[in-house]
Amino acid sequence: AIGGMSELPDTADIVIAGGGIVGSAAAYFLSGSTELEGQRIVLVERDLSFAEASTARSAGGLRQQFSPPQNIAPSRATLGMI
Repeated sequence: AIGGMSELPDTADIVIAGGGIVGSAAAYFLSGSTELEGQRIVLVERDLSFAEASTARSAGGLRQQFSPPQNIAPSRATLGMI
């Protein structure tokens, strides 16, 4: 949950399911939107550490297997961000 909340609020204006890279990015950019100022944005993720979120567990996000070196190098460079 964004803001370190461990319990879900009773109401929200926007609910994002999943704290992987897509859900986290959506919450981040929506929370910075001036058009949505004052809206309650809630990110729901069953793992509050985000270590076991979908992106962190996905081997498909890394193109190291059966890929040319030109694809492997950028993937390895961004591995630390995931």
